[in-house]
Amino acid sequence: MVLLLKIALIVSLMTGAGAGTVAAAQGSLPGSPLYSVKIAWEDTQARLATTPETRLERALTMAQTRVAEILQLAEGGQGIPDPAIERYAQHLGAAIQSMEELPERAQTQARARIQEQLTLHEQALEQIRERLQEHTGDEAPGAGPGETLETPLREMD
Repeated sequence: MVLLLKIALIVSLMTGAGAGTVAAAQGSLPGSPLYSVKIAWEDTQARLATTPETRLERALTMAQTRVAEILQLAEGGQGIPDPAIERYAQHLGAAIQSMEELPERAQTQARARIQEQLTLHEQALEQIRERLQEHTGDEAPGAGPGETLETPLREMD
C-alpha cells in the first residue's frame, strides 16, 4: 500500500512538473531554452486534432503565434531565425491542406478565413519590416521575412 502511494505521488509530481514546464514555455520565443517544449506541445495538439475544421483552426492559430513571435523578435532588434519562418510556412500549408479536405461549401468559408488571416499577417509583416529597418538602418540583406512569408500569399491567389 505504501509503495502504491509513493508511485502515485511520483506520478503526480512528474505530471505537475511537466504541466508547469509546458505552461512556462508558452511565452518563450525562438532561441530560448523552453521554445522546444512549446513547439512539442503545439505539435501534440495538432496531432490530436481529428477533424479538418479543427486542424484548420489549429494551424491558423499556430501561424498567428509564429507571426507574433517574429514581430516580438523584430521589436527587440533580434534576428529572425529561419526555423520560425519555416514553421510559419508549414502552418499555412497545413491550413490549406485542411481546407482542401473540407466539403466544397465549407471550403469557401475556410478560404475566406485563411485570406482574412493572411491579410492580418501582411499587416504584421509590414511592422516587422519597419522594426528591422529601425534596427539595421536599411533593408535587411538577402531574402528577408517579407519575401519568405509572402510566398503562401501568392499561392492562395
